[in-house]
Amino acid sequence: MFNFLIQIIISVFIGWSFVFLAKRYRKSQAVYFCVGFFICLAVRFIYLIIYGLVSDFKINTAFSYHRNLSILLSLMISYIAFTIIRKNLQKVNSENPDIEKIGKE
Repeated sequence: MFNFLIQIIISVFIGWSFVFLAKRYRKSQAVYFCVGFFICLAVRFIYLIIYGLVSDFKINTAFSYHRNLSILLSLMISYIAFTIIRKNLQKVNSENPDIEKIGKE
């Protein structure tokens, strides 16, 4: 139960990180929160399903290790997704001319 609570707290934190990204580039905060939150949970869920398929869904001592490893993997994948989305938003915003740049031309 404690591990699940930690994962939910981490997922909410990742979601809030995506909200700050949405605020910076003036996008929908609710959508970006959901994207960050569900990326984090989905990676963990998919990892544990794959581990379950490999181990025939038997609970053994390695399960605890893989459960913790799934949290680490979900953090890494979420950070990669955050970085990719941030770079795409920077690229899109740099292509749009700013009002001050239009005035200088």
